[in-house]
Amino acid sequence: MKTSIFFLFLFISFYSFGNNKIHDVDIISYNIDMKLDTISRKLDIHSDIRIQNKDTISDVKFLFRDWIKIERAKLNGRNLEYHQAKDTLYVHANKLKTLNLTIDYTLPIDSFKLDKKENVIALNRPLKWYPYIYDDISELNSKITVPKGYNVYSSGVLLDYNENNAFCHYRFQNKINSGFPYFFAPKGYYRETTKRQNGINIKFCFHNPDSILTKSIIRESLSGFDFGTLYIGKYNRPNLTYIEYPGFDCSQSLETFVLMGSDFIKYFGLYPSIRFWPSHETIHQWIGAGYFNSFSKRREKMCFMEESLTEYLRYMCVEEVYGTDSLKNEIKRSIDYYNKQIKGTPQDVSISTNLPNDVTYLIGPLILHTVRLEMGDENWHKFIRKLYVDNYGKVIDYNIFKSTLGLYAKLSTIQRMEESMNTKGVPKEYSHY
Repeated sequence: MKTSIFFLFLFISFYSFGNNKIHDVDIISYNIDMKLDTISRKLDIHSDIRIQNKDTISDVKFLFRDWIKIERAKLNGRNLEYHQAKDTLYVHANKLKTLNLTIDYTLPIDSFKLDKKENVIALNRPLKWYPYIYDDISELNSKITVPKGYNVYSSGVLLDYNENNAFCHYRFQNKINSGFPYFFAPKGYYRETTKRQNGINIKFCFHNPDSILTKSIIRESLSGFDFGTLYIGKYNRPNLTYIEYPGFDCSQSLETFVLMGSDFIKYFGLYPSIRFWPSHETIHQWIGAGYFNSFSKRREKMCFMEESLTEYLRYMCVEEVYGTDSLKNEIKRSIDYYNKQIKGTPQDVSISTNLPNDVTYLIGPLILHTVRLEMGDENWHKFIRKLYVDNYGKVIDYNIFKSTLGLYAKLSTIQRMEESMNTKGVPKEYSHY
């Protein structure tokens, strides 16, 4: 196993989503009605998307798998003009300001199973199973019908559940949605553990039978959750779910939903240097899934603002739990890894290249540690809290990050931070490590 796999899991959100320049349209709400048919191996979907066309453009572009056959489509009650190409759905909007788009289609469920041997059907945003637009955070309401032998897991709040002799009916709501995750699993597939932490219901769903291993992951996750709540700010949602994703070779934090690849659950027990992923992904519930970093319109320094900052806050979580020497050990570990594995290789680039590579997770936190030292702990803490409190549920870019930092840091500190982002290698102030 190559050491680079220890950082591979963090890259999924960037490589899966790609880059796509979009016009200024605002999705107000999504309404989805789904029915799972396990006999015909299909998922029937009726969708209702309400949109404000701010630019009154002629065509609106959605990310959507181009091989998914649309059965019926209407715009404001009339037959819709559209075409599909390269995983993009082009909707002819006729320059209307308000759009009510309804689409009916069917998904062959085996096409959305990463591990064909398992019975879990998992949907999330990178799969482009549902029409969406980058950087558009909106309300989501969903009604789901499944055979009685199945459970449904969602990032939304469960508003209603009922069942009859043949089917179970779920109704979920997301006040803020960005990831579109839904898991359909046979009853009994997951061992569920629910914890009540800081007034929040936190559910863990594991298929892995190793209870010692899973309990250790739960402890690490709850430690990260405590740090986020106490240091960054109140967790503004009523629930959080961690769920094992068979066939998924990474780990990813979506809004109220943490995906845990089955391999990474195993690696947690096998490799000490990979034990950091539960706390890292948990802290993402505040940074990247509490407020969101602009992905398509103003992507500058996105990796630094999201991944480097989350990883440095994980360092601080370690410092909080284990003491100052532990933080020094994290810094030394990063420097050693860079010098042995990255220096002089094609990955040896500056942070300013904005790539989700090892440098983002190794050098970025060092730059932020210097910023914290120059600002002082009190001002650094105020900066982190204000960034979250002011922007919860919103999409931010580097201009907002920088202007918020400027409220508490000297201009010279910001200039030094940006110089370090444009310079390759370990910052010179760490030469004594």
